Amino acid sequence: MYPDPAILCPVCNNALRHHWRSRPCLEHMKPNTRAITPEQKDEVMRRLLLAWKKHPAQRLGQLLWNANSQTNQADLFYVEDYELVRATEEF
Repeated sequence: MYPDPAILCPVCNNALRHHWRSRPCLEHMKPNTRAITPEQKDEVMRRLLLAWKKHPAQRLGQLLWNANSQTNQADLFYVEDYELVRATEEF
């Protein structure tokens, strides 16, 4: 049920056993990473919606694909959330 005590959190380097459900340290991640908390996910979706409304003729998949061409990742699967949001807003 609990993670192995030898596994450390990649953010704060504490044992995951002590904070594997809440992971409070993830709230302090750099803004160029992925959205973890529900609030961060809401922010990402709100910003994507605003960017999508600027390009009403494009389908969402088209917008994301075209914005991804501005990132350094060839595959959309590997693009971090905030990196994709920034690229979409700049598209």
